Amino acid sequence: MADEVLSQSEIDSLLSALSTGEMDAEDLKVEESKGKVRVYDFKRALRFSKDQIRSLSRIHENFARLLTTYFSAQLRTYVNISVASVDQLPYEEFIRSIPAMTILNIFSVPPLDGRILLETNPNIAYAMLDRVLGGRGSSVNKVDNLTEIETTIMSQLFENSLENYQEAWGSIVEIEPLLEELEVNPQFLQMVSPNETVVVVSLNTSIGEASGMINICIPHVVLEPIIPKLSVHYWMQNQQTKESKPEEYAALSKTVRTAQVDVRAILGESDMSIEEFLKLNTNDVIRLDQLVDEPMKLKIDEQEKFYIQPGKRKNKLAVQVLEEYRGALTTMNDGMLSQDEIDALLNGSDDEQGASKREDDSNKVEDYLSSLEGDALGEIGNISFGSSATALSSLLNQKVDITTPSISAVKRSSISDEFPKPHVAINVTYTDGFSGENLLVIKEPDAAVIADLMLGGDGTSPADELNEIHLSAVQEAMNQMMGSAATSMSTVFNKKVDISPPTINVLNLEEDQGTDQIPEDEVLMKVSFNLKVGELIDSDIMQLLPVTFARELVDELLNPPEEEIDESSKKNSAEQPVETPRPQPKQAAHTPEQVDKVEAEPQLVGGASGQNMNNSTIQSAQFSDIEQVQLSNEEQRNLDMLMDIPLKVTVELGRTKRTIKEILELSSGSVVELDRLAGEPVDIHVNDKLMAKGEVVVIDENFGVRVTDILSPKDRLKKLR
Repeated sequence: MADEVLSQSEIDSLLSALSTGEMDAEDLKVEESKGKVRVYDFKRALRFSKDQIRSLSRIHENFARLLTTYFSAQLRTYVNISVASVDQLPYEEFIRSIPAMTILNIFSVPPLDGRILLETNPNIAYAMLDRVLGGRGSSVNKVDNLTEIETTIMSQLFENSLENYQEAWGSIVEIEPLLEELEVNPQFLQMVSPNETVVVVSLNTSIGEASGMINICIPHVVLEPIIPKLSVHYWMQNQQTKESKPEEYAALSKTVRTAQVDVRAILGESDMSIEEFLKLNTNDVIRLDQLVDEPMKLKIDEQEKFYIQPGKRKNKLAVQVLEEYRGALTTMNDGMLSQDEIDALLNGSDDEQGASKREDDSNKVEDYLSSLEGDALGEIGNISFGSSATALSSLLNQKVDITTPSISAVKRSSISDEFPKPHVAINVTYTDGFSGENLLVIKEPDAAVIADLMLGGDGTSPADELNEIHLSAVQEAMNQMMGSAATSMSTVFNKKVDISPPTINVLNLEEDQGTDQIPEDEVLMKVSFNLKVGELIDSDIMQLLPVTFARELVDELLNPPEEEIDESSKKNSAEQPVETPRPQPKQAAHTPEQVDKVEAEPQLVGGASGQNMNNSTIQSAQFSDIEQVQLSNEEQRNLDMLMDIPLKVTVELGRTKRTIKEILELSSGSVVELDRLAGEPVDIHVNDKLMAKGEVVVIDENFGVRVTDILSPKDRLKKLR
């Protein structure tokens, strides 16, 4: 069965002979050319192609994996089984190659003709038997006539393993292996004629400390009906054209029908501005766009599906279906879902939720900053980080370029999508001039290069993992960078700007590491720069700012504060002479006659310890008038525009959950009971967020709602963001 392959010792001997001159390479070529002509042996006819042998090998590799799991569970010990070889040879040669006494399992595989032989080395067979009987898995390495108990145990062990053989062949043909007999002497076994070609699959097997071979002999007569299916091309083509079975279709339809969806009865909708929303109080009435004599709408998973009319059922609110809304699901007459309907059910809800999620996650800079403010924020970053490039260049002794930044908005909840791999986060807090946080994020490999350069390396072989020393080096580099940036900002804003020493940490959102570094704001402004350090780094460095801090920077740049003291007041204060206190002569001690007079005079107490303030001048305090702060025309216009932004108000009559099967069975006249008691306050949603509760009223010809409970203005704004 073995291939004609040289062993390592034979290869070493051949190389030694060639090097010493004992053998000539030319003679070897002549012998090789002579060896190409061989006598063909018809008894060893090759009836399987290499492609078919490879397919058989893949099938039995799968079987070996399944068998490993099966025997590991049955024997409660470590078992390893792998395919050693797959050969084709005459049956007679296979019988001569196996031991005279061994374990032979013969089983049939209907609907295929013939039988398959599974031969287990005695060393392995007795180790299995010893483990089943409670031993340690030792082997006697010999086989006598098995006792009835041993035969029964062996038969059950291998008979149950045939289920794995059925599973391994499942992608090619459905077979039902059946164990027929168990033998120990191959001489008494004649499955096919001696010259019949068989495929022998040899499995390397180790059970604990015992090891041996398991051989599977498959005659050609068994494989002949399915030989065309052993072609890889045929098998892949057959898999691609495989159609769903009716039972699979019915099972999928049944599963989809039991899925539950949200059902919401909408009383009506309205619009109001942010100003009206913030001024809304209890007992205020909101007029809805729903006429009293017009049908309402029933939403299924946020999609309008039916026209309804409200009512009561016992002590609960309920709605009655009038007709289907355009685009609603149609009811099924045959009790089965069509493929299009299944696809719509499986994809529709996901698509709608996905679209909603994408709409929620797609943040634009224009939603938070105007075009001018966005450009101003980019200019601030450009100026500050332009000087940082010079500082970093001198530190790293490399040419450093930082390009013009790009501005974008990102939600804190989607930060993991922005930074899916580990990054290094440097948190900087402004302590003077501004109050806010600034998070710098760089990729971990880029930080490793910077650390290597800071520690005296050339940056070509950075560390794979950053330790404390590397992080300290990066922290120092970022400290110098941000210090230079703060100096540039001092020049831009014409005031002192200072920062605290930066803190550094590894940001790995998959392992929830370093998340405390990220600002708590729900939306952050991302300022992204392209960082180039010589030929070593060509990557991005990102700056995350809370929206409020970004607006503070932009407002300071676009609307610089006026001087608090004008020039005239400065001149008057400069010309006004400053009185210097004159030293007073030390007074003599009081006489007894003067004591009463001295004690009657007011005394000045308090102040610094040991300080004499009895001679200080005391005057009446005067406070200047405080005037109302007047906003500029531009600021007032922006505020008015903000307060006029419309909000969508939706009043929900009630909701419930129903299965898709129940939804499909809804028709005109069907009643859906809601989860709200009659007379119970209804929910008032603003921009799809629950903000208040109220009672249903009628205003002329429209429905309305009177507010009975509402969040505070502060909580409304917080929830609206």
